[in-house]
Formats: sequence, structure tokens, C-alpha cells
Amino acid sequence: VLVLNAAVIAPRRIITVDGLELTFVGNYLAPYLLTHLLMLRLAEGARIVIMAADPVLLARTPVDLDDLQSEQRFSPAVSYMRSKNMIVMFAYALARRLGSRGILVNSAHPGVIRTGLADNTTGLLRVMTKLANPFVPQASVGADTPVCLATSAIIRSGGDFY
Repeated sequence: VLVLNAAVIAPRRIITVDGLELTFVGNYLAPYLLTHLLMLRLAEGARIVIMAADPVLLARTPVDLDDLQSEQRFSPAVSYMRSKNMIVMFAYALARRLGSRGILVNSAHPGVIRTGLADNTTGLLRVMTKLANPFVPQASVGADTPVCLATSAIIRSGGDFY
């Protein structure tokens, strides 16, 4: 089982030592690279679970192929959603490619979970996070989704489970 649960919301546009935008790297490139590095080790019956974001928000935040690294305009929330949108597209592509090898690929949104993901943000996003935190489930609740997708005998075909 490979669970890809990377998530970064950078408070500002941060460039890594490789010259790439941090949110794009953390939420898309790193999971993509790890998956490809492990691809040959995945046997029939393996599962890949890719954690995504709210599908309604994803639909409202299309990937801008002309600005993958948010060079033209940076917004922490928009950059996060675009990168999560890309990882969902990656899940669909993997499911098509690996299904014939008997490898199950699913992506899912665990719901809004208190993980500290937005702790370094500023402005309205930070205020909303602070106000919501007392009412948001802890990370252990969010873990139920990937654990179910990784272990359940009921889930036999790839797809999205929100």
C-alpha cells in the first residue's frame, strides 16, 4: 500500500533550492516522483491511495497550465487547490494505467480535519482556520479515510470516494 498524503499551504510564494514553488512541489511533484520511484515494486493487488481536497472547491479552481508555479499570481488557497487538482488528475491517470496490472488507485477527501496544515497562513484563511478549529475533527479521524481505502475488502475497483 502506498498512501500519498502530502499537503502544504505556503503562506507566501516560497521557492525551493531546486527553483520550484513549494506548494506545487509538496502537493504534486513529490508524490508524483515517489510513486514513480516505487512503481516497479508495486505488485498485483497493491493499492495507491491519494489524499485530495474538497471536490467542489477543486472544480472551482482549475489548473492553470500557463502558471503551474504561481509566478503570475500567488494565493495560498488557490495554489493549494490547483496542486491538489493536479494530484487528482494523476490519480485518474494512474488508475487507467495500473488497472490492468491489478493495482487499485483511489483518491479521496477526508473532510476538513485539524492537522495544522493552515497554521502558517495569514489573512482570512488563518482567521477562518482559528475559528473553525474547535469544531473540526482531529487528524486521527481523518486517517479513517485512507486506512479504509487501503485495507477494505469491499473496495475492489478504483475511483473517487468523497
